[in-house]
Amino acid sequence: MELVREAAFDHYCAYLPPAVKRWGIIFDRAFHGAIIRELAARLVDPVLLDLRAPDPGAIVAFARDHIADPEFGVLGFLVNQPAFDHGYSAAQQDALTPFNRWGTHRMKVCFEVSDANFHALFAEPSHALRDRCVDMRSRAAAEPRMSYSVEGRADRLDMDCAGATWITQTGFEDHDYILPTGEIAACPRSVEGTISPEGWIIGTLPLGAKYGRIAAGDVSLRLSRGEVIEVSGDDRRLCADVEMVLTRVPSLRHVSEIGVGMSRAIAGAAASHPVAHLWLERHFGFHLGLGARLPQTDHPDIEATGHHLDVVFAHGVLRGAGGDALLAW
Repeated sequence: MELVREAAFDHYCAYLPPAVKRWGIIFDRAFHGAIIRELAARLVDPVLLDLRAPDPGAIVAFARDHIADPEFGVLGFLVNQPAFDHGYSAAQQDALTPFNRWGTHRMKVCFEVSDANFHALFAEPSHALRDRCVDMRSRAAAEPRMSYSVEGRADRLDMDCAGATWITQTGFEDHDYILPTGEIAACPRSVEGTISPEGWIIGTLPLGAKYGRIAAGDVSLRLSRGEVIEVSGDDRRLCADVEMVLTRVPSLRHVSEIGVGMSRAIAGAAASHPVAHLWLERHFGFHLGLGARLPQTDHPDIEATGHHLDVVFAHGVLRGAGGDALLAW
């Protein structure tokens, strides 16, 4: 167990850019005591910033005093899910706002990562995960079309991704500051088919926190020309909630992303931590993104929106244009 503990922190620290010499660590004392003790022993004189302190002014002061100093960076550990009966006050949220002006190359932020799941989420070597992402990107970029299906079920999606630009999110890119990580993603030209996902619906609206893992048949989505055109299924509450958010935020009907998660560690953690956390997007396998765009999305029907939902599939097969399996999980 001690070796697993050491390895997880080695894997996490591998993501930290060497140009940053001093780190401020924002944490929540209710969830991150063990993480902070371990990182404090590994990093050079870190500044510990407890989000639960009576006065969050120290966090604001750190952001203000070091915004222009390239040798300072910030690590964040935030747990803000209704499933934990836990949230942050307006003052605490405001204390984090100044970091929006920091460059992402000096940040690493973990959402819904705690002492309870840290070791599971960072169980695999960071560089091996990066290499897996790079290899999958090369294979995906060679495919003008892809399909997703589930053995023994009628679920199927056909995706036109000719000319798509695939990006990697491995934790080593300047833009990828959210950990745990590990996926590739692109904007498809179109998506057709019907799916009844077994897995999770996560994102900026709290469907994931409310429903957790969903079973096959709970909700079914029919897509045409890259748009969700019909919602049905056995779980009436879930279907009603999905239909409501699609009606109130119409851009969520449009597929803005197809993604392939590459993290086996996240897949393992999901088995024992079933609440629908944001990191499930990187679950080993395929996911479909709705709403807010990837930076390279060019779709005239997708309005600017801050909302994004990911439909994450716990099982299935992703195939290339010739029918060969690119990934099975």
